[in-house]
Amino acid sequence: MLFLSLLGLFLSTSSYHATKTLYVAGLLEMSDHWWSKYANFLPTLFQSAADEIFNRTDILDGYELKFVYGDTKGKEGLAGKVLNEVLSASPPKIAVFGPQMSDEVKLAGAITPFYNTIQMNFVAKTSTTKDKSVYSTLYSTNYIEDDLNPLRIALMNHFGWNRVATLAYNDDSFTSQIDEFHQALIDNNMTLITSGIITDLRNVENHITRLKQYDSRVIVGAFRSSAATTIFLAWSTKSSDYAVVLLRVYKQKLYGRRYTWILTGASMYRNWIKNADVKDITCTKANLYEAADYMITLDQNQLSSETKVTISGRTPAEYDSWMKSEASNTPYSITRSHPWIYDAVWALALGLNNSLKYLNGSKLEDFNYDRSDIRECIIKGMDEVSFDGVSGPVSFKDGRRIGQSFIQLNIEDNRTDAGRFDPYTGSITWDVTPSSLWPGFKWLIFNLIICGTELSIKKTCFGQIRVALSNSLARSATTQLIEKTLSSWFLAVGFTSAFGALFSKTWRVHVLFHNNSIRKKVIKDIQLFAVCGVLMAIDLSIMVPWTLFFSLQRKEVVVTIEDEENDITHKEIYTVCTSSTQVYWLCVQYVYKGLLLAFGTFLAWETRRVEVPALNDSKLIGFCVYNIVVVCLIGVPLNHILDDEQKTARFVLMNCFVMFCTALVLCILFIPKLKLRNETDNIKFVPSLNGKITSTVRPSQQTKAPSSGSNPDEKYRASEQTKNGHKSVAEASPALRGQALSPNPTTDTIIQSFVAEDSTTVC
Repeated sequence: MLFLSLLGLFLSTSSYHATKTLYVAGLLEMSDHWWSKYANFLPTLFQSAADEIFNRTDILDGYELKFVYGDTKGKEGLAGKVLNEVLSASPPKIAVFGPQMSDEVKLAGAITPFYNTIQMNFVAKTSTTKDKSVYSTLYSTNYIEDDLNPLRIALMNHFGWNRVATLAYNDDSFTSQIDEFHQALIDNNMTLITSGIITDLRNVENHITRLKQYDSRVIVGAFRSSAATTIFLAWSTKSSDYAVVLLRVYKQKLYGRRYTWILTGASMYRNWIKNADVKDITCTKANLYEAADYMITLDQNQLSSETKVTISGRTPAEYDSWMKSEASNTPYSITRSHPWIYDAVWALALGLNNSLKYLNGSKLEDFNYDRSDIRECIIKGMDEVSFDGVSGPVSFKDGRRIGQSFIQLNIEDNRTDAGRFDPYTGSITWDVTPSSLWPGFKWLIFNLIICGTELSIKKTCFGQIRVALSNSLARSATTQLIEKTLSSWFLAVGFTSAFGALFSKTWRVHVLFHNNSIRKKVIKDIQLFAVCGVLMAIDLSIMVPWTLFFSLQRKEVVVTIEDEENDITHKEIYTVCTSSTQVYWLCVQYVYKGLLLAFGTFLAWETRRVEVPALNDSKLIGFCVYNIVVVCLIGVPLNHILDDEQKTARFVLMNCFVMFCTALVLCILFIPKLKLRNETDNIKFVPSLNGKITSTVRPSQQTKAPSSGSNPDEKYRASEQTKNGHKSVAEASPALRGQALSPNPTTDTIIQSFVAEDSTTVC
């Protein structure tokens, strides 16, 4: 039994001596500094993590981490001196933890590479350390604000924001992230409206005014909560003292449904409005709450909200309770960044453990400040670190931590998590529906309302026949092109069919009343059809080449409409069919149909005095021609003057012109015919007192002999006309000379001529 006891003691002693110690330097602000109340608790935290790692057989088995501390007092120069003293003292320190202030880290981080030692940062935030050529051995388990830029871009992409303004405080940690954000905007084809750098808090009002002048709706801010009150307020001078007098953002209404402020949550302490000093200002905290409500803060949580067990064997909540319990047994306070500090110890241990496979026969205990080869092995191991810590997933890229970022919404100075950003996938996972971020508001979505409509494509305003072709966005481009081509054909052919008929009838009346020899100038109906056919052939000679060789192409026209009252930007997308040579073909159409209109107008003017009842629609046809000319003179210029932004007005006006013109022509021509459709008596010619010949009914195919009771003069005139055939107006009755265009035949002679030659009445 004694032998077994001695053997166990020997083995345990051998095991104890087999454990190798790896020394780590800790630079802390342990005295004469406001952070000392937190720094003095860190040795307890470090040792707790080191003990848990020592008890693991899968991490640094056979090694123990031991911390050696130096007090920097929060002074940059002293931090450099203390670092040199700690590293110079034996034994060599394989890593350095801290310091916590940014200026100290910048100095210490530039020194440690020359000692070939790793430096772990867990509190200080400075963008300067991004330069790996200087800070090649620095690793951070905390975040810097620059790490939020991918989330800012992802947030803007999600909501469709592409115009943004920035406002930053003149400090390296803020200007650096804003500069990087500006470059990210360029890389993502987004627009920077304006940018402001606050160098004097008394000039904040000028920056806020500038934001409003540039109509900035999405504003990315980078400043501390200590400056936020000033930024959301304006300063004034009173007896050389500066006092906040009014919420500047509140006063200029740069908040609410029209604006979104995106701030950096890490530097905006919770309850910053509650703790703001407003006793000397004329506004209330309620004004601050109103101005800051529903602003967005982007942050990385110190303590993970996950419920799963982490690498330490505890859930984040269990760890938090345990560590706060440990702090309660000391006279010191625990910083809210303690999860980052705890994970930093685990990250170093895992990095050292990963480096073992790269040492190639060397050992970690062989490390000294001249062993750059061991340093490179440790760096490789640190780059491979990936674990679930109490602060969330932990891994590194170029020494900077990669982890989840969070979108938080500020409501009455309380932050609630709204979503989280995964930097690996670039995606946002929402804890709430995005539309609920601004209750009662419409979130700022630019270019959201897209109305895809195809109102009407008018290649020419000539036309009395309008074919309405329904359009749908779901139909293929080929179908739309066919419809627009048919629309152009119907407009051209419709105009020629309608106006050509009116033109030919007016031309026949003009020929009859401007020719002495009726028998040589009889115009038959077949000739009128021939005139229409010639006009149609001209249309075909224009439309066929246009359609076959210069076909229309589909094109989208975007029209932006601002709804100032509801703060909505509408973007209407019109699908139009056009071609590069369209203007030339339109000019040909305008010239051809313009000449036709001009000649038709001339004929209508020349026949304006014709009042022959047998040709009772000649004057009506003239009215129709005038109507068409007037409408075309108004419609053609309007169709080209109104631009795409007035598409609806152009559509309504053009269609009203077409429908009005067509309906009026039909009414003028056919209402008188409807009135006379039941009258069947033969035509009677009765001389008036002034010698005019008037008609009471339509003419029959031959003239009746005068009744026995008729006037002797009338009998004589009728018998003479029957015997002698066609006589001029002067020969029949001198009184008719002033009633028709001279020289012209008499009305009854014209009618008899048509009966003899064509057996078709004029009317």
